[in-house]
Amino acid sequence: VAQVQVCFGPVLGDIDLAVLIGAHGARIHIDIGVQLLGGHLQPTPEDEKCRRCGTDLKTGKAPEFFGENENSDRGFIDEETITFDFAGFDPEEDFGGVKLRDISSFVATNTIYYIPIFKRMKDFGTKFSFNLACLAFPSLYFANRKMWGWAVFAAVLSIVMSLPLVILYMADMTIPQAMADAINSHSDMLNILDSVFSFADWVIRIVFCLLGNRIYYGFVMRSLRRLKSENHFSREELMAAGGIRPMNMLLMMLIKGALAIALGFTVYTIFNMMTVLSDFSTVSLFI
Repeated sequence: VAQVQVCFGPVLGDIDLAVLIGAHGARIHIDIGVQLLGGHLQPTPEDEKCRRCGTDLKTGKAPEFFGENENSDRGFIDEETITFDFAGFDPEEDFGGVKLRDISSFVATNTIYYIPIFKRMKDFGTKFSFNLACLAFPSLYFANRKMWGWAVFAAVLSIVMSLPLVILYMADMTIPQAMADAINSHSDMLNILDSVFSFADWVIRIVFCLLGNRIYYGFVMRSLRRLKSENHFSREELMAAGGIRPMNMLLMMLIKGALAIALGFTVYTIFNMMTVLSDFSTVSLFI
């Protein structure tokens, strides 16, 4: 830990210079010296490379994965490349058999946001962080990041949570009168269910918001280990397997719409069957 020692000496005298007449005043002149307790220290093996960019501190040679540029032979790396790709961390740092530079290649976009979060998850076991996209559109976020299982799961939850509201809207649609009467007769209960399900939907969104980055971190690590086992580990292959795909969001909206229609049709069919069975039971009483 750095220590600072302040020493005060006696005032030997003062003099006013002619050019400073009217401008002089009381002041303190301080000399600061730095003395190292130990000199000529040898760096430890982990300190022989820059923790920020990976440059060898002895030779000044930049890592090969940065590519050749006009400054690479002097060990100077483009600051924008370092900041964007590795967020100031060592690209050779190990994440359970996966290098940080491989994670950066797989994530591809917005690494300045994800890399520090992944680093905290690896070092401290952090589980919760804030992901605004997961709060607003969880299914679209997961689809954009190619996590189809989570995308469909989030879409199904969203549709189920909106089911009471959909049933209330069905009363104003062209449906059998018996079905409309049944919905209107239970409108109070459906309104209560709608409030409960809306609250549950926001709870689910908040959970996705807090755990979305953790879910993505697990997906990245599993994907990289699988790619490594299949010997698909070039930068181009990692970027193709990971990154984002905006067209997936459009596809997810179509899937979500199809699921909503299927669920609505199922509810409609079940209600019609119950109506038919009820009518049949009523008629059978008179037979």
